[in-house]
Amino acid sequence: MVRARYGTGVFLKLNQRICEIRVRLTPIGADFMQVHFRIGGDNHYFYPSCVMGDQFSSFLTAVYCLYNEGYDYHQLHMRQWKRRYGCEFQAPSKENGDRYFRSIPILWDEEGRTIDVTLSRYCAKGDCFSIVPEGLPDPINVEFSYNKGVFRYTVDGRDLCYAIARGYTEALKKYGFQGYLRSTGMQYIGDTFEMEELLFVKAYALNAMEARELKTAWEHPRGWMGAQASSFEQELELLLFDM
Repeated sequence: MVRARYGTGVFLKLNQRICEIRVRLTPIGADFMQVHFRIGGDNHYFYPSCVMGDQFSSFLTAVYCLYNEGYDYHQLHMRQWKRRYGCEFQAPSKENGDRYFRSIPILWDEEGRTIDVTLSRYCAKGDCFSIVPEGLPDPINVEFSYNKGVFRYTVDGRDLCYAIARGYTEALKKYGFQGYLRSTGMQYIGDTFEMEELLFVKAYALNAMEARELKTAWEHPRGWMGAQASSFEQELELLLFDM
């Protein structure tokens, strides 16, 4: 049996930058949270209740499902999401300009008002919804539909990921993991989120995808068992970085 510990000892080159999209996540107790979205010059305030369903973690999952990283974990999440909400996927055709199209819906319920959110992304044939190299455009369509109207925006995917990652980083550093969870859901489970998804959007936003690399941790000599490892040091560095 071959064993190895994957610790690179190499620091990431992380830099803050200007991002016009802003997400602020504020737990307010009584099973509610406030989601403040500043996008396209508009300000939206939502108050999803964990009693009625998902909170902001659903937005994080939806963005995660718009991408692939060369393995199928993103696709596993998308299949789970499709069973819950139904996702639209289209293969290349004349109607969508010979591009693949993926659309993912979200529903937030404020115990009265409801907000329909839809995220969608195209990719060229052969790209398979992979991440986009730094400096190239990565358009994502964002739509909010609620009692004030329908609002549509097209933003860069890296900017959207930056706003999400900054929102979670600020909230977690202020409230802590347990405090954030307990204060977004007092009697029910609050805004739970997957660390895997947060680390992805933060790595993509900061152009630090090397933190997502997997290497062999150990493998059986016959090759039928084994495990992979990522750099825990780089993942912690990502998580702690202020944006």
